[in-house]
Formats: sequence, C-alpha cells, structure tokens
Amino acid sequence: MKKIVIILTLVTITLVAFAGPVQELMELAELAFSQGDYVKAKGFYSDIINLQSATENQREDARYNINVCQFRINDAQYNSGYNRALSLFNGKQFVQSRNICVGLLKYSKFKPKTNKLIKQCNDSINARFHAQQVADSIQLRNQLRDEYNTIIEEALAYYNNKQYLDAINTGKKIFESKFDPLGESIPDWYEVAIQIYQAQQKGEAITPEFANHLRNAIAVGDINDNIARIVFRNNRKDSTMYVSTDGDIKILESGYLHDDFHCGFLGSRYSNGSGGYYDTMGKYHSWREIFNLDDAVTDCREFSDGMAPIQFFCKGKYKWGYISEDFKIVVKPQYDFVTAFSEGRAFVRKNGKWSIIDKEGKVILDKLYPAFFGSAHDGENGYYPRVNNSYYKDGKIWIQTKNYHNILVDTEGNVLLDNEDYKSYNILHNGKPLYEWVTFSDGLIIYLDYNDKYGYMNASGKVIINPEYDLTYGFHEGIAAVKSGNNWGFIDKSGKLIVQPSFEAVSRNGFSEGLCAAQSNGKWGFIDKSGTWVIDPIYECPYRVVNGSVGSFHNGFAAVALNGQLGYVDKFGNSTFDFQ
Repeated sequence: MKKIVIILTLVTITLVAFAGPVQELMELAELAFSQGDYVKAKGFYSDIINLQSATENQREDARYNINVCQFRINDAQYNSGYNRALSLFNGKQFVQSRNICVGLLKYSKFKPKTNKLIKQCNDSINARFHAQQVADSIQLRNQLRDEYNTIIEEALAYYNNKQYLDAINTGKKIFESKFDPLGESIPDWYEVAIQIYQAQQKGEAITPEFANHLRNAIAVGDINDNIARIVFRNNRKDSTMYVSTDGDIKILESGYLHDDFHCGFLGSRYSNGSGGYYDTMGKYHSWREIFNLDDAVTDCREFSDGMAPIQFFCKGKYKWGYISEDFKIVVKPQYDFVTAFSEGRAFVRKNGKWSIIDKEGKVILDKLYPAFFGSAHDGENGYYPRVNNSYYKDGKIWIQTKNYHNILVDTEGNVLLDNEDYKSYNILHNGKPLYEWVTFSDGLIIYLDYNDKYGYMNASGKVIINPEYDLTYGFHEGIAAVKSGNNWGFIDKSGKLIVQPSFEAVSRNGFSEGLCAAQSNGKWGFIDKSGTWVIDPIYECPYRVVNGSVGSFHNGFAAVALNGQLGYVDKFGNSTFDFQ
C-alpha cells in the first residue's frame, strides 16, 4: 500500500512538472490580454504552441486565442489609424487624412466606415479646390477689371480730347479674349469715336487741321463740295482761302471773295478782266484755256443744276449763254440777262423780253410778264436774276410782275395762280378773298389773310392749313416752322403740331440734313424733328448769316459763332472751337 502511494505521488509530481510552463504561459497571456496588451498575449499563446509539453487541446486553445488577439490587435491598429485620420480631417488636412484612410482599407471589417471618411475627405478636397479656383478667379477677375478700367480711362481721355484715332486704338484693347469673362458690352462712346473718325476721313466731321484755319476768320461760307470759304484779315488786308474739310488749302486768293463752290466748281473773276473756274482740287481753268476763242469771256456765275451762266463780249456787245460742267457751251451767248437753271429751266431776257428755256436753249414760253427775279437791278426792265435767287421748286416758281403782284408758273410757263384774279381762280377762304401770297415751298403756298394770320394752300388755291399763326416759314423736309405768340414750333404738312412752340427763334431755312437751328435763352443750337436738342444751345449767330440765325447744315457742317469767333459745328456736336 505504501508503495502505491509513492508511485502516485511521483506521477503527480511528473505531470505538474510537465504542466507547469503551459499553465504559467497561459496565465501570463490571460493577464496581458486583460490588460489590452494583445501583442504580448499573442506571443505567450505562440510560445504555448511551441512547447513540447503542451497538449493538442492546449495548442488548439492557443491558436484560437492567437486569432482573438490578432482581431483585437487589428481593431486597435485600425482605431488608432482612424482616429489619427479623423483628427487630421478635423484639422482640415484632408489629403493626409485620406492617405491614412487608404491604408486602413486593408481592414475589411471597417471598410464601409473607412470609405465614408475617404468620401468626406474627397468632398472637402474638391470643395477646397473649387474655393481656391473661385478665389483665384475672383483675383484674376479683379486684376482684369483693373486692367480693363485703366484702358477705358485712357481711351476715354483721348475721346474727350477729340483724339478719336487714339481713342479707337487704345480702346480696341478691351476686345482681347482675356477680357471676355467680364462680359462687358462695347461702350457707346467707342462706337461714336469710330463714326466720327470715319466721318473725319470722309471730310464730314471737324478735324484739328480744318479748325486751325478758322482762328482769324472774319467771314465764312456754307460748306459745299466739302470745301469751306474762309475770309481772314492779316495786316489790315483781307484774303480768302478755300479749305477742304480735312484741312487742305485748295485756293488762297487776296481780297474778300463772296462766292462758294457749286457743282464742283468756283467761278473766279478778276479786275483785269480775266477769269475762270477752280475745281475742287484747286486747279485753275482760265476762260482762255477753256474756250480758246477770240471773243473774250467777261463774266461767269456759279454752277447750278449742272449749268453755269457765262458772259462773252461778242461783236461789241455783252451776251450771256450757258456752259455745262465739262465746260462746253450748250446754249450760245445771245441773252442780255439770264438766271440760274433749276429743275431744267432758266429765265432769259433777249431784246427786252423774258422767256423760259430748257437746257438745250429751247424756248418753253416766250410770253412772260416783265418780272422781278432777284435783287440786283438791271437798270431797265426789273431786277437782274442773281444765281439761286429765283428758281423752280417742285416744278413751280413764283414771279412778281412789275404790277407788284405774284403769279405761280409751272415749267411749261403756264400761270397756275394769280392773286389779282381771285374770282376766276376761286381763291376764297371763309367767303373772303385771300389777301397776299407769300412763298411757295414743298408743294404748299404760305399766305397771309385779312386778319394778318398765316396759313398754307396748295397750287390749286385750296386751303390746306388754316391761317392761325402769327408767322410761318416754308416747308423743309416735310416740316415747317410756325410762330404762335412769341414762340416757335413746327407742324407737318397736314397741319399737325409736332413740336410745341417753345423756341425763341428758329432758322428761316428750316430743317437741313435732319437738323434745324433754334434759339433758347439767346443762344443757338440744333434740334431734331422731335424738338430734342441734338447740339446744345451755346452758340451765337455768325455775323455773315442772314435772317438772324446760325447757318443750316451743308455737307455735315453748319456755320456758328462762339465768343465772337466764327467757326463750324458738325452733326456730332464737335466744333472748330474744340480744337483751338
């Protein structure tokens, strides 16, 4: 019995000896696991597997626990990495946070969570990039705006100084593609600058070169054929220059000349009996050069309707004929006096009798009243017919007979109206004969009734616009000026008042090239057909212009005065004074 107890004791001791290291490692592993040191615990479990004394069950348990430790290690590593990524994300270090998250994707257990943070990082990165783009865009836009404004200011300064070409060349920089994001429209003044510069190139707008010739002007003429007549005084002597609107001096003559260009030519007569014509290039064509005749040319007039009166000394007498624009004699000199052609007709006087002729010299009517045609007295049968003082208008012309009454004659010489024959022509208004006819214009006749009021009738004597105005002017471009009380307004050909009487005075010449001179507060400007000021009333009446108004527009220019100095204004509102 004693022997059996001894054997059992030895077996127990032996088992404890073999079981001792496994148990110890197990206890150490469990302690490390409980303390969260899963790496150390995993190491202990690995040692158990490697012990020869460990049973197969102990090894299986150790393997299981190793996997558990590995899971816990992975969780800890992931949480550490994720917390680091989240901290970086919250610190707006989105790229670094995303990079850590990409490394955490190996932890498939947490992949959805990781992908969510990655998406947040990407969204934040994109938002930051967009924000940076916006910031960069705003900065670029501000830089472009500053550059754009600098160009505009520089170009506008040129424009305000009437330096239109410089304004155009500077302003065109704003059309570079880099300024497209600004979305700016073309400035109005830039387009105006182009219009004015193009007009200057065509001689239809004021240029500095042209303005310089007006500094000492004492008289100016209407601009015809883009050439202005400018009279100036130097050392108490008058001289006349003819200057193209681009500033080129075409003709310079001594003395005070009164004639302007017409139909491309300027007639010239000298005290020594010589003379000729200048063309618009300034070339002089003497009478002797033109006609090569023994009979002397002694006088000439301006061209009108393609014809010009010219006087020859023939067989001891002075006789008038006509030449065409190519300087050919088309109507032989045979008349004592002649008028200018208009609408293919001219009045001529031969042997004391007046006739109407056409451009071939054919007599249209030879039974005319002895008449007054103009303002220069011929000393015999009325008044000498000065060029453009008497002319056909719409196929009709007024003639004042020596009995001091008016007749209206057509191009065939037919008398349409005679204000001495009220009854036969039934020229009545409200049962009373019309008192006086004043003028014919644009198809209508201005007349004055017994109440000293003005109205309009047609060529048949029918009253079209009742006499209700204190004064009227003729129709021009379909509009006539009428005075009511102390102010002037405008009516159309139906009698409708289209511009209320609000102007102190208007030009007798009416509208020309769409504008009419009008006066306000003693100053003259130009209005359009709605009565709107196109050129502000800042000018004075130039001394040379008759009828108390500034000049009408001709070839895009009108004569004006400012502070006593003569000059011109163009339809853009620029004046020669702007460049002086």
